[in-house]
Amino acid sequence: MCVVSTPITDNPFVKSIKRMENILVAGGNNPTFISGKKTLSTSGIKSDKKSIPVELSQLHPVFREIAFQIFCCYTLILQRDRYDICLFYKGGMSLVLPCVVCKLLGIPVCVVKSGAYLHERSLRHHKFIQYTGTFVQKANFKLADSVIVFGENAIGSVPNNNTYVASPEYIDVENFSCNLDYQKREKIIGFVGRIEEVKGVEKLCKALKKQKIRDRDIKAILIGDGSKLEKLEENYSCGTIEFTGWVDHSDLPEFYNKMKILVVPSEAEGGPITAMEAMACGTPVLGTRVGILPDLINADNGVLIEKNDPEHIADNIISYFDKPMKETISSNSRRTIEENYSLGPISEKYNHVLKMTV
Repeated sequence: MCVVSTPITDNPFVKSIKRMENILVAGGNNPTFISGKKTLSTSGIKSDKKSIPVELSQLHPVFREIAFQIFCCYTLILQRDRYDICLFYKGGMSLVLPCVVCKLLGIPVCVVKSGAYLHERSLRHHKFIQYTGTFVQKANFKLADSVIVFGENAIGSVPNNNTYVASPEYIDVENFSCNLDYQKREKIIGFVGRIEEVKGVEKLCKALKKQKIRDRDIKAILIGDGSKLEKLEENYSCGTIEFTGWVDHSDLPEFYNKMKILVVPSEAEGGPITAMEAMACGTPVLGTRVGILPDLINADNGVLIEKNDPEHIADNIISYFDKPMKETISSNSRRTIEENYSLGPISEKYNHVLKMTV
């Protein structure tokens, strides 16, 4: 089989490719990865690699995308006898040309919906490009033999009857674990992610500034970097609200173990994996109904909120801290990840989808 991902080199993207290799190999598969040279060399994957031989970073994003798709088509044609299935992973939602070639060659295609549609994201592209991109993404889903989405709530957004739920992310439950007893933790709220408008961080900050939150002596640690960080630091940083900036992934378990609850006030998500990491550390999640969260969170292990306006966030934070059985909710959070989102269960789900696709 082959796994195709667009040549993006940001750290979370590259790490997710390595995790996908672990998922597939744990299921007994022998994948070949197709992407950019730098993407593959920094990912640390040990499987076979096919990288585009030219540097594309100087090209306009649209031309870069087209050039990569042409390279994928060329590689698939040359190696057509080696692949019994092609998995389009990170950025694979838009790879319509390679999808067409696979169909012509008789290679089954499975596409992972790894994020929101292009027009749903807070991007600087022209509206025409965003909606054209979304049209291409949906056309790709229609062409595919199967589609994988993060959660049940995403099934309706995909124009393909062979759509399956399987998270492409798993949690290392040995590394992300409960190192500090939940009862001993201070009343600290956490946020981990990009400091961007789509993540709802400013709405969370406004909620934290409300008097009813301040009266509870609740503190907050906001972890991450992004275009809105400087503005939010200037407007909201104080004795009870701390912005840490970027934190290395290996240090996140320590921060999760300081928190009583992680808030995910996003307007759109693919996952987020931060919610699963926090829960593995026994930190319940209070989040909006986006991405995988409606499948991940229930009344026994966290809090789902209907909207992300500051008043609603503040009310739900207070309601959570008033709950009498928070330690049980913490234990249930950890159990949810162990039983459903560790490597073994995720690998089994992927193997099932691949067998149904071939």
